Amino acid sequence: MSTVRPITVEPRDGCKIWLRYDDGAEGEVDLSHLAGKGMFRAWDDRAFFESVRLGDFGVVTWGEDIDMCPDALYMEITGKTIDEVLPIIYAPTPIFFDGDMICGLEPSVRSANHNA
Repeated sequence: MSTVRPITVEPRDGCKIWLRYDDGAEGEVDLSHLAGKGMFRAWDDRAFFESVRLGDFGVVTWGEDIDMCPDALYMEITGKTIDEVLPIIYAPTPIFFDGDMICGLEPSVRSANHNA
């Protein structure tokens, strides 16, 4: 998981929220494309939309049923890619091919002692 977390969330006009992250990134996210659909119909009640808060691990939440991923919102604000926000933490799982261990290589790449 990313170590960057939101430290402030505020409702804004329409279906927008403003966030500030602990690395200094901040900005507004427009959520109007979700409003009125499924569980997001709850945002039709302005008081409910304005009840936005930060939950555990920086999750942006409304009530008990609506949560938003802080990493996805961070990418929206900063324009960073998922690879920049959530770099690979673990080495790739080794691939075993005919008894040879080949890490991170296509199956067509074989060791020198492998007979084709």
